[in-house]
Amino acid sequence: MIQTEYITGTELNEKLNDAYRLISEEAILRLAAKDAAVSNVANGLCKDCFGIWCDEEDFSPNYTLVYINGEGLLQGEAINLNIEDKYKFDITMAFCNHLTKEYKHLDLIDVFNTYSYKLRSYLELFDYRTISDKEMSEIEGENVTFIAKAKGILYVPQIDKLKLYRDFFDNNYNYDKPKDENVVYLLLDLNTSHIKIGRSKTIMHREKTLQSQSPKIETIAFWKAPKATETFLHKTFVAKRLRGEWFKLNFSDLNHIKELMTQYA
Repeated sequence: MIQTEYITGTELNEKLNDAYRLISEEAILRLAAKDAAVSNVANGLCKDCFGIWCDEEDFSPNYTLVYINGEGLLQGEAINLNIEDKYKFDITMAFCNHLTKEYKHLDLIDVFNTYSYKLRSYLELFDYRTISDKEMSEIEGENVTFIAKAKGILYVPQIDKLKLYRDFFDNNYNYDKPKDENVVYLLLDLNTSHIKIGRSKTIMHREKTLQSQSPKIETIAFWKAPKATETFLHKTFVAKRLRGEWFKLNFSDLNHIKELMTQYA
């Protein structure tokens, strides 16, 4: 059974565990004969893949989200969902949370958005118009008319990682950036989801320098804090270090940083 911190309440936990199932190696190998992505994992060409299993000939409200991993033992996990279930996205997020705990290289938001994209593709195939948070934010306050497809419009959430992280740190990235004061900062590389824990007395210059190297690097948060704070954070997350000042941090790690930096907020 999946143990989750994301969904609470007896009904939701029951739904989650009712939806969840393991996929045997035998079943994966059978599927590999028909599915190129699964075949690549089974043959060792890729370490994992995500999928949505559904009837591609006739629309069904039932669908299955799948994860196959070929690192070590060939194994798979899945959840069975229904498009009419009001808890479907809560259950999906809980499943993603479970996967990121089992497979440390996965990122919670990236996995959730991957499944959302696959669900949108399936629904659009059968003449539904889908809309995500991105489209909704772009048209907010605008007088926009959607050309609805035959079966109507369905909302499928997709998470803006940068906005979520900034909101999590109370949008302190937007405060006036001090000059000639020691600042400890977090930067997000949107291409990799890696996070840089750094320090600088010229944070605006540092930010622009990094953005010239990679335009997809953005500030998440910063604090006026002593130089030793950066060293302390590096030591705290040494097991998550990738290279230099770059780390692979999950939401639990970010929450820990937020708690540690409260004194400088």
